Amino acid sequence: GSAEQGEHILSIVRQVKAANPNAKYFCDPVMGHPEKGCIVAPGVAEYHTRYAMPASDIIAPNLIELEILSGHSVNNVAEAVATARELIAQGPEIVLVKHLARAGYQQDRFEMLLVTAE
Repeated sequence: GSAEQGEHILSIVRQVKAANPNAKYFCDPVMGHPEKGCIVAPGVAEYHTRYAMPASDIIAPNLIELEILSGHSVNNVAEAVATARELIAQGPEIVLVKHLARAGYQQDRFEMLLVTAE
């Protein structure tokens, strides 16, 4: 992917929302891997942080992506909740954090955490 592709996606999101104000934009940033770290081309992570994440209604980062979007490390569930709420303050209504093994969950399970402003 590229930042240019992201610009096209957000253009479509704006068109859909103009036609239907109740439409929701669900963004799965797909830029980090739990074992490999950031796996996208230069500029993509920055694009997600500056544009895609604030424009989303719901964002679904894994733990690595949550760290990339926030700019700091997340080491436990309390930090994951606090960090997700930092993202919510920038735009999304809901943050669905995936792959929480490094935050204290078991490696052999696919754990998720749904966070809202409340």
